[in-house]
Amino acid sequence: MERHVIELYSADDIPRLKKKERRYTAAAVIFGVLTFAVCVLFCILSRTYDQKRMLLYTICASTIGGWVVISLAHFAVAEVRRAIAHTKAVLEGERNAVDGKFTLTNERLLVKRGVSMVRVNVAGAPRVTSLQLYDKKRSLFNAAKAVRAYSVHGFIAAYEEGEEDARN
Repeated sequence: MERHVIELYSADDIPRLKKKERRYTAAAVIFGVLTFAVCVLFCILSRTYDQKRMLLYTICASTIGGWVVISLAHFAVAEVRRAIAHTKAVLEGERNAVDGKFTLTNERLLVKRGVSMVRVNVAGAPRVTSLQLYDKKRSLFNAAKAVRAYSVHGFIAAYEEGEEDARN
């Protein structure tokens, strides 16, 4: 019986992620510049009779714009940078083969300054009881058909599909 290896990571992922990082960074910069322009406009339009109101508008615009820029930088850009580092580590790391029956759990883990992952339980494998699967790669992993997984640093990088009787 022939087994089919399915790679979850490829070298093409890194340029795609870097492009995504540039888009998020550009969005944050553009939003920051627009926020600054709106604040300057409020200052230019301010007159002595409405200075308190324009000050309030300027404070509101800078607060909202600042939070949007901070949120983009913290959540979007930083997440993509962590995904790039994770992908590079998995592509460059040493692979270990793990044979067994795989069960995808709903246990989701988020490591601080790391990527989110899902636990995959392994039955029938010596020394290995569970592996991790990058959350964004969850839809690519078919636990029902997997008979062997290739892991790097505890993360599933690829797996072999086979029939149920091939596990015995």
